[in-house]
Amino acid sequence: MPNLAQERAHLALADHHIKEAEERIAKQIGQKAELEAAGMDTKEKDRFLKLLVETLDLMHLHRRQILDALADCEAMMGRLHKPKLGQG
Repeated sequence: MPNLAQERAHLALADHHIKEAEERIAKQIGQKAELEAAGMDTKEKDRFLKLLVETLDLMHLHRRQILDALADCEAMMGRLHKPKLGQG
């Protein structure tokens, strides 16, 4: 059974990793622009950026899975704490 506190911790960590990845991508885009302005080849930078974006997409997918697990935990907690008919 998933643990609500554990899933919340996973979500916080996923959010942190996503923020870092977005910052890295922004930095790489800036570096690519500098290379282009200097007339340098950016094929390798383009390949690296593509990998970073693909990784970020996977991070977002993982975050969605964590949110689904959280929703399942919360729904289960709600069912556990609901009084049965005829009680309470």
